[in-house]
Amino acid sequence: MGLFVLMPISCCVLAAPHRLLHEQALAIAKDRDVSAATKVLKLSELAAADDPGDSGLAQGLNALRDRLKMLDVVLAHDFIFRTDDVDLHLAQARMAFNELERMGGVDPEMRDLMARNQTAAWNIEDARLLLPERPGKEGGLLPDKLVFDDYTAGRPAYVRLDGDIGTVTSVDLTKGPRIIVVAGCHISDRAAMAINDSPALKQAFEDARALWVAPASNSADLKAIRAWNARMPDQKIMISYRNNEWTALDFSVIPSFYFFRDGELVAEVQGWPADGSIPDELLQALTRIGKARE
Repeated sequence: MGLFVLMPISCCVLAAPHRLLHEQALAIAKDRDVSAATKVLKLSELAAADDPGDSGLAQGLNALRDRLKMLDVVLAHDFIFRTDDVDLHLAQARMAFNELERMGGVDPEMRDLMARNQTAAWNIEDARLLLPERPGKEGGLLPDKLVFDDYTAGRPAYVRLDGDIGTVTSVDLTKGPRIIVVAGCHISDRAAMAINDSPALKQAFEDARALWVAPASNSADLKAIRAWNARMPDQKIMISYRNNEWTALDFSVIPSFYFFRDGELVAEVQGWPADGSIPDELLQALTRIGKARE
């Protein structure tokens, strides 16, 4: 099992004369004939649509639930593809949720939906308020608070999960060699084990201060991340604090290896062989940053 699913997919088809907003969002998301940029644009346009009119309690509740589900799909793409509309769409989701709560229509599904997105935005207090009756499940995996250690706004930063604390730290890519690994799936697991099993390769990654980073995502599995870190303490996965700050990374491709030297991105390697062998491209990239495996 991987740590992430890009977005939840539903196969339910409703027999309505016009597709609901959530159905429209899923159709856009699953369209393989358009680029990611086009999908993001279409989803943003869908999110900008006016809320459906409230002509009765049941219809109003259903319309608000539909809008929240649609915004969940929109936010999934916002986070992964680093759009500038995360805060806008999250605010729209908050408004729909608050109205649904005012009408007495909040159920566990809607509460979980909002909590996932608040967690992805690292709004820890808001996420915990949404899960007051569920200690030990999703709420129990969240850090109690964030602390900022050597953090500079605007620079790429990650969150390290240390028990009940999430520590936010910025990354300096401008000095010397550096490897950033976008991780968070079973293939990443395979790559990490292969690197760990090779003493020379493991040393090269340590010398290049390799950092394994998962994207902030509304489908992140914090339990799986904590389990990974317990299993592989030398290659712990951190989580992006603000995806938009990692301008050189593509969070939609996992795993990906980015090789920097004095701030310059000099090589990128995507994926990992199914047979567990070390990709030649990765060895060449290590040479380019002066960390060739001996």
